[in-house]
Amino acid sequence: MKRWGFLLLFVLFLCACSTRGLNDRYASVTEQRLVTQSLDMLINALPANDFAQLEGKLIFLQTYFIEPVVEATEHAPLRDFAQQRLQMELLHKYRCRLVDTPDEAEFQVHFFFNAIGTDQDSLGITTPQLFLPGVGLSKIDFLALEMFHGVSEGYYYIVDNQQQAAMRGALQKARVRTDRLNLPFISLPVNTLD
Repeated sequence: MKRWGFLLLFVLFLCACSTRGLNDRYASVTEQRLVTQSLDMLINALPANDFAQLEGKLIFLQTYFIEPVVEATEHAPLRDFAQQRLQMELLHKYRCRLVDTPDEAEFQVHFFFNAIGTDQDSLGITTPQLFLPGVGLSKIDFLALEMFHGVSEGYYYIVDNQQQAAMRGALQKARVRTDRLNLPFISLPVNTLD
């Protein structure tokens, strides 16, 4: 009997693992909220002392984000959203006047988004995924923490066209999370989106 108990404990120990999933499509409201709230947090946290010099000035804004190559007619919705959010911050907070080309501008802002997205992590003791008739693939959590995060990260260059000088801003990061503790028959939220 001890041998079977040891074997069961050993199998459960092997199932205690961490997994990570990355999403590039934002189908659920939770995913959309995680991404947009992390972007909002990132842009709200931009240091005012770097951007105060832009108040009332003519600004050319360019954003960059690594993403799959799309045809010239397609838009990149995530980058477009991030750029619009950054434009609105410059218009609202610093009363910048945005222009279409760098030649018309007094200053250029080049914002590099290193990360915009969600990731999922799971850590704990679970059964391996099993096929249950009528249910499909399933697993049982004995004690597991599921973490679902929205992450935004980036840095920027501000170029002064008159002085031909560039200043690099510090790397900015924002993370929004919604986590839950899973037990065999119940899930408990650890933290939730506001």
